[in-house]
Amino acid sequence: MSMAIHGKTIVGKNKVLLGCKNILCVNPEHLVSGNEARFWCKVQKLSQANGGCWIWIASETTDGYGHFDGYRAHIYSWELAYGPIKSDIAFVCHQCDNPRCVNPSHLFLGTAKDNSQDMVNKGRSASGENQGAAKLTEIKVSEIRKLYATGKYTQRQLAAQFAVDQKAIWSILTGKTWKQVP
Repeated sequence: MSMAIHGKTIVGKNKVLLGCKNILCVNPEHLVSGNEARFWCKVQKLSQANGGCWIWIASETTDGYGHFDGYRAHIYSWELAYGPIKSDIAFVCHQCDNPRCVNPSHLFLGTAKDNSQDMVNKGRSASGENQGAAKLTEIKVSEIRKLYATGKYTQRQLAAQFAVDQKAIWSILTGKTWKQVP
């Protein structure tokens, strides 16, 4: 069975929804059915005052991203809005840093490097003491710099005192690591 609503053919027992979710809307372009209707039923649109995210309220992956029909929900949303992603190395990244957000205007395409750089720029990367393998703290790094500045200690002596290798001390002193510590 199929029917036409405002020139759009609706096949079978598919739900028909207004994609914009405005109950007063009469725009036929906003009618959606099938998988698209199923998708938008699972989205809660927050107001601009609350960040403007469109929150996926159905199933999610173990890392907190929405999940829909074998896709991450934000990728599905991107493809609904802008079409298929042309490159298999592209990432659909969040400007809002909310993994459950599917608002296409909060998403952008990027490479793995772009995604990592975005994480670093926003201060979400593990660094310093927050990194799981860190052997030093910011206090110890500051102490290392102060002790070395006295001229009384070599890098090897500091490495032995703080139980790290000499290269770690060199990286601290040259600013390669622990840049955030004065």
